[in-house]
Amino acid sequence: MVPESAVALLFLGFVGTGLLEFFVLRIADALRLFAEPNERSSHVIPTPSVGGLAILLPVVLMLGVSIAAFPAVLWLLLAALLLASLGLIDDLFGLPPWLRLPVQTLACSFALSALLPAAPVWLLLPALLACLWHVNLFNFMDGIDGFAGVQTFSIALGLLVLNPTMTPWAGYLCCVLAGSAVGFLVYNWAPARIFMGDVGSTALGLVLAAMALHLWWLDQLTVAAALILFAGFWFDASYTLIVRALTGQRVVEAHRLHAYQRLARRYGHGPVSLGLLLLNFCWLLPLAAAASRWPFFAAVCGILAIAPLYWVCKNSGAGLPEPGGTATAAQPSVGAGEQRSEQDPE
Repeated sequence: MVPESAVALLFLGFVGTGLLEFFVLRIADALRLFAEPNERSSHVIPTPSVGGLAILLPVVLMLGVSIAAFPAVLWLLLAALLLASLGLIDDLFGLPPWLRLPVQTLACSFALSALLPAAPVWLLLPALLACLWHVNLFNFMDGIDGFAGVQTFSIALGLLVLNPTMTPWAGYLCCVLAGSAVGFLVYNWAPARIFMGDVGSTALGLVLAAMALHLWWLDQLTVAAALILFAGFWFDASYTLIVRALTGQRVVEAHRLHAYQRLARRYGHGPVSLGLLLLNFCWLLPLAAAASRWPFFAAVCGILAIAPLYWVCKNSGAGLPEPGGTATAAQPSVGAGEQRSEQDPE
């Protein structure tokens, strides 16, 4: 990709999302589209939601422009719009898991059937499960100010660093995503003025996972590099789920027992999101690059990548019930945090 084009798309994503978020925030205020705090929230005052709309519009436009060069992108676009619509309805009215999951499965199937052409069924099934899991874990992990925005920026830029000569449409989309994430963080950094909501988190989870799987299918990204790059989210979500299952908790119940949520209650939302940013670029991305460059070293890189994450999860008590037997013991600081991961069952 031409550096000048990359910088221009980063800038357009940043400015576009920043301007759109300004209007989305005012519309959300006028229509009272607020995320109301509850006993499982990480915030204590009503805060405008659906901020993910401002990130998605530049992404949708970029995907639309890419269809002429790569028609299969149309299915990713339709899948993202389907999940965004579902997420918007969920943000406004609430939807049960039994209704969300089939639609999410359909959307992931749309995207992967086009982006993994001629893939055998035995390969499509695990790819579908991986994509579906990432859609939901991205939503679970969108629970404090700045966290999901930082992860979107990190993965988009990380994919560019790992393969600067990737498929053009994917490279352009990564640039727009990275810029849009920064534009969103201007409004979402602690204390957040607006939240991403399901309308943004589920669609972004799909787009990022589908792009990674597509690049892997084209031999432009190794499995090890992708797992390492994405580890900041999937390890916490998976570790917490396993611990809750092993300790006899109802894993479908909403909670705030992830490691990042415990750390945010202890240190604040801003420091935890900043910590994720440093982890991604100073630790995970170099290890992902090493795993990609030296495949024989990939297993060691993977162990090194998850070692600090395991230590954080274990020492923060991720997944373990809080004193009193509930997931709601500690009170968050005023003005902080998103609530969707605490409302959506795991």
